[in-house]
Amino acid sequence: MSELGEQAQAVVALHGVPLTPAIWDAVAAAFDGVLAPDLRNAVPADARELACRTATLQLATAEHLLPLLDESAAVHVIGHSFGGQVAIELGLLLGERLSSLTLICTRDTPFPGFMQTAAAVRAQGIPDARTTLARWFTPAELARDSAVVRYAATCLRDADPAEYADTLEAIAGYHPSRDVTKISAPVTVIAAGHDSVSPPQVMRVMADQWVKAEVIVVDEWAHMSPFASVDRLVPMLRTAMGG
Repeated sequence: MSELGEQAQAVVALHGVPLTPAIWDAVAAAFDGVLAPDLRNAVPADARELACRTATLQLATAEHLLPLLDESAAVHVIGHSFGGQVAIELGLLLGERLSSLTLICTRDTPFPGFMQTAAAVRAQGIPDARTTLARWFTPAELARDSAVVRYAATCLRDADPAEYADTLEAIAGYHPSRDVTKISAPVTVIAAGHDSVSPPQVMRVMADQWVKAEVIVVDEWAHMSPFASVDRLVPMLRTAMGG
């Protein structure tokens, strides 16, 4: 990952866990110059250890991304899941340089259930992928066995258990580091009707904090469905960025 260099507008796309920046490949093909950093390696080991102890991993990740952005560029920030929480923190750090914020299947409140999941990962390793995939995708999407489903299964298989557990714990206890109402840029919230971790009702409450917020709920989607339906996701992103 390198600096963006000088450009008037930048688009930053932040992935969830245990995914990789490749989840944005199909989206990036529809835009010019999307930066999709690897959040798994964004924070140096010593800083990551401190962030995990102090429940500030999302903020620490955003702080390590900020210097990579040209200081004169306005930035559109997009985040999915854990990446959505990092997106909130990056939006707060950017201040007036934030052009738009798009949050997909994420939340700004704790999800305590992931503490138990993290403990199980530490003790027993990554669980059978089928259980997680059944939460991430709809039955129809799984039946099609598309490239994105196979990609997600590979990410689960190859994930580092300790790193995955750290991030699950970070999501379990997440609170924004600052008052999110300080974000004045337009915010678009994209929710999935079958998302059990970031359900539409939770995302609507989150969106109510912003004056310039639009909520889009796709009833038939699950947590990872946006990436299985990029033809529907891309127009939403274009509109969110004022395109």
